[in-house]
Amino acid sequence: MKILYIVHARVSDEYSGTPLIAEQYAKECKNLGWEACILTPSFDNIDFKNQKPEVISNILHISWPAIKNWTLDAFLNNKNRDYKKLQIPFSPDVVHILDWVNMCPSIFTLLKKINVPIIKHVYNFEDFCYFISPIYRKEDNRYCDAPLTSKECCECINDNNFSKLKLLKKIKYLLFTNKKKLKREINAKLKNRNHVIQDQAQNYYDHLIFPSDSFAKYYFSHLGINKKHSIIPNGINIISEKIDKKKSSSLNFIYTGGVSLRKGWKIIESVFYQICSENKYKIKLRIYGDKNKTKKSKLNKFSNIEFFDSFHPKEIDDIMKWADVGIAPSFFETYSRIVREYINYNIVPISTNAFGVPDIIKNNKNGIIIEKPYTENLLKTLEKILKDPYILDNLRKNMNRSEIMSKSEEFKKISNIYKKSVKN
Repeated sequence: MKILYIVHARVSDEYSGTPLIAEQYAKECKNLGWEACILTPSFDNIDFKNQKPEVISNILHISWPAIKNWTLDAFLNNKNRDYKKLQIPFSPDVVHILDWVNMCPSIFTLLKKINVPIIKHVYNFEDFCYFISPIYRKEDNRYCDAPLTSKECCECINDNNFSKLKLLKKIKYLLFTNKKKLKREINAKLKNRNHVIQDQAQNYYDHLIFPSDSFAKYYFSHLGINKKHSIIPNGINIISEKIDKKKSSSLNFIYTGGVSLRKGWKIIESVFYQICSENKYKIKLRIYGDKNKTKKSKLNKFSNIEFFDSFHPKEIDDIMKWADVGIAPSFFETYSRIVREYINYNIVPISTNAFGVPDIIKNNKNGIIIEKPYTENLLKTLEKILKDPYILDNLRKNMNRSEIMSKSEEFKKISNIYKKSVKN
């Protein structure tokens, strides 16, 4: 069997998220004796008409023209006329789209002509939301309700763009009717968006895959149609032996979300500033991601807080062995791999009830789920644990029974969908 994977970047250019999953799947294909090829967008001046697959780490790679303003321009119908005469130098039995961010939408015209099953993995919300995470318009970071309208989204995007302007540009923006002009342009582009998404779901995708059931329900509430789909959690490397957490006079905490709003950075910053300022408890905190930004925060004054860039997956063993408690106060997730990694390494997870989290954490059984207001309730939870660390021991007893999917189990389910799709 030959599988064509479509994703927004190669692992050699971006070591994260869907690029890693695309390479993982491609390697699993090779292990089965199948052929796999990864197609990614490119801004380079490539001879797309005559390109040949490039072999990287024993996997075939090809490119497709990229567009700069993907978040708006990709949903304009006239973009589908671009590059119609291009061909893909790989003949798949199945196409698996992990995401098509930055890709010229003309790819869909060609994929339809190939006439093979198209599987679409829905990892995030970029089809509907300019910001990917539908929480920015709400003061309390609630999810945007369905259905989204072009008018509402236009206001949200416009307010965001205005907030980033310098003072003189803001004045010009307001005085010379630039605001009305830009709003008209954004609104015109957004009007097509829902139509294009509906058309893709109805007429291009044969099967949808979601990492969690709760996210699938949210996605379908916006899509507004029924579609054959599966829920397949993302697999991780399951460690064979339980890692014992030795008792010490200090508790070690870890947070891996950098300065991301949706990952809860402001919550982490506020809560740990208060805890460390009181200086009542012996703790250590390691913050991973966006080191140049996180170390400029008010937490930098504390010697027991360390700042790091995002870690390479090969480093995960050493990093996770250090921690006792992992915190993921996220406003928006579609699965939350990090919560499962925490459990995998016997680190007690503290998270929110974001999509996918309650699928694995049962509150006060094998972890802790905090409710809103997150800052206030995370502080209360941490103080409770710091006063009585034995709470962690009771949670770990149940963590060992948590069911976490492995990478091999995940791909077995994926490959079964390929086989059924080809037969049909």
